[in-house]
Amino acid sequence: MKRKSCLMSSSISDSLSPSVSKRAKEGKANISSGLEHLWSLFPTQVFLLPPIALRHQLYSLHTDRTAVDRQVEALRESGVVRLLKLGASEEDYCLIRSQQYCDYLQSCLGEGGLGTKVTESLLKNCHDVSVTNERLTELKFSNEDISGLVSRGVLLVRDVDTGRSWWCGVPGVSPFIRSLTRGRSMLQQIIGRSRFKEMLRRDVLSKRMTVSKLPIEYHIHDLVGGDLLERVETTSGDLLRLTDATH
Repeated sequence: MKRKSCLMSSSISDSLSPSVSKRAKEGKANISSGLEHLWSLFPTQVFLLPPIALRHQLYSLHTDRTAVDRQVEALRESGVVRLLKLGASEEDYCLIRSQQYCDYLQSCLGEGGLGTKVTESLLKNCHDVSVTNERLTELKFSNEDISGLVSRGVLLVRDVDTGRSWWCGVPGVSPFIRSLTRGRSMLQQIIGRSRFKEMLRRDVLSKRMTVSKLPIEYHIHDLVGGDLLERVETTSGDLLRLTDATH
């Protein structure tokens, strides 16, 4: 398949304009290395998806959440990453490299027709996490096109009452969501059964996750960033403790 570029560059560090780059480096956090780390943990061959990082996982790597949110927005506005809804019924948002998302949609939808329309029109002109019917009409998408994108999971219903706005989603993401939610629950149970509902991180990493195809470290970032686990530094190493939100 001939690769069609949806953006000028897929490199986080090199793709930002001077003004956006300045905004992305404001605050104490610089999320580029954090994103690369989270993407490296994602088992692409297992789920047949591009590397996915959850937005809140970045909070496990940086304490300044305002700075993280600011940098995510800067990267999204620049077209380097896509901020996407993980699922219609999920509260989580995920981050995928824009070029990889473009390539993935092209492989799902095929070249020509709707696939080309999405990669050459929608992705190049809409960098937001959602899109309205009016905007899709402006971009020459018919009702049939929209229905096709909904059935394939590219668009998710945002406004249930009117059906006139859509979240941008990831086709074929359901197996990942199942592993994420099951692993999240199992890890909470493992730590919850320990004394004082806390465990050293190294001991948690030695556990086997039988219900999830994601690495335990990915789940740790999910739970810490989602405020379901608290990380405490000790002389014996990082301690992971269940928070009040999980009780």
